[in-house]
Amino acid sequence: GNTPIAIKMVTGSLWWFGFYFLIHSYNAQFALWYTLFPLGENILLLACVNWCWHAFLNPEDPTDDFVGSITIFDGPINVLNEDFHVVHHQYPGAHWTDHPKLYQKHKDSGEYSDHVASAFRNTHAFEMFFLIILREYDVMADKFVNMSRKNLTRDQIKDLIKTRLRTCWWGHRANLKSDLVGKEIGNLMDGKPFVGKTTGNETTITRTSKKDQ
Repeated sequence: GNTPIAIKMVTGSLWWFGFYFLIHSYNAQFALWYTLFPLGENILLLACVNWCWHAFLNPEDPTDDFVGSITIFDGPINVLNEDFHVVHHQYPGAHWTDHPKLYQKHKDSGEYSDHVASAFRNTHAFEMFFLIILREYDVMADKFVNMSRKNLTRDQIKDLIKTRLRTCWWGHRANLKSDLVGKEIGNLMDGKPFVGKTTGNETTITRTSKKDQ
């Protein structure tokens, strides 16, 4: 398990709440509005954004980053080029100014079209969050960018969006039985760190050799 990490999380939380109650003992109003409220706001906003970036899932391959991370074009809020979110996870050590170039690299190789990427235009993560929870499938279909070689109709795009949003591969609501093997290999940061193969109810992930890259 991740016991050391869990201990650090608990210890850090205890330190923070100790700090909060110390401030609270001097001035309760100040502690509420300048310490507790900003923390709650930050947690809520980050939770919404992070969930939205990865709300879609490929039912045939839950490790598919091109589906599992959304890509946004012409978004009004593109902080540090995070709208190229697939690249953000493929190259976590890359400088944000390189994201467009790295996106173009994988687009030119045909990967975005092969995977029918979860791509949208003229939106942003916060808007996508509310479109998803309010089930605005028509609006999402209008914003969807079909980068694949498939000539998808609007109804097919809506069905695709619904399927990806309703797929869950862990937890008590899981509707996709898939045991991931080899995730501990880590991210090789080359854009294609794993080669995955699904057999029955098991998804096996193996390391990509240098000569295969």
